[in-house]
Amino acid sequence: MNLKFTIWNIICEEKKKMEQIRELNSEALRSMINSSNPMLSHVLVGVEKAYLQVELNLEKFGFG
Repeated sequence: MNLKFTIWNIICEEKKKMEQIRELNSEALRSMINSSNPMLSHVLVGVEKAYLQVELNLEKFGFG
């Protein structure tokens, strides 16, 4: 197995994990907004922004 293939597999696995986290956070964010808890919704919005930055970086380096 070559290095590029190994790196690609690691990136794909991490991307899957990030997608799962994003889905959970989206559900949590909706719940927090519904319960009107602004502090927690700010945290979840920050996580969403971090996820989007990871997506952009993956695309930038040709792994998106």
